[in-house]
Amino acid sequence: MESKNYEIEWEGIKISIAHTHKRWGVIEHLEIRSIDPPKAPLPITGTGYTSSFMEEERLNQYASPIDYVRQWLEHEAAKPEWKSKQVNSRQYSLF
Repeated sequence: MESKNYEIEWEGIKISIAHTHKRWGVIEHLEIRSIDPPKAPLPITGTGYTSSFMEEERLNQYASPIDYVRQWLEHEAAKPEWKSKQVNSRQYSLF
């Protein structure tokens, strides 16, 4: 199965999205990675890479894989844990 590849920018980070429709003939697969800066943490992954499998019906609730990933990022970015990480990354720490 071939993947469709997309690139988006979110909060100044360039992100690659690879979507494989019906991977192994049964399930949707998304591979998401930050590419500029490389391996930049995202609210959905601290390493800059994640792989996600889901039923086709779930992905079809969105206009495209891009819309799904943007919504996922925004949802996770609204959580206090991510907001705290963002504040701490902007401040120097002595410890």
